Amino acid sequence: MGFSPQVNELVLTNSTTDVTVVTAPAASTIRMVSSITVYNADTVSATVELKIDVSATEKRLVSQILIAGESLVYEVKQNLDSTMKIEVVLAGAITTNQLECTAVYADYS
Repeated sequence: MGFSPQVNELVLTNSTTDVTVVTAPAASTIRMVSSITVYNADTVSATVELKIDVSATEKRLVSQILIAGESLVYEVKQNLDSTMKIEVVLAGAITTNQLECTAVYADYS
């Protein structure tokens, strides 16, 4: 069994569309997500919603308002198979800075 730790860092700029922060793994792989962090580097508040998508059916994991300079740390401990991914969507206007997102996970094959 192989083990491959990974970190996905991205900048969230869209306030209306789901953004995939952890993609679905290959069919023969299990992806174990250990944490997702979202930091509000903007000057205004933003609502952050994390969702799990299973075969195009979404379930909210957490929704939180982040004031400027605040972080959401979500320790999900979620195993994903090839039909699952984790997404984030923002509500609120992004003004001068974007929100920074980091997902930490490992693949097992």
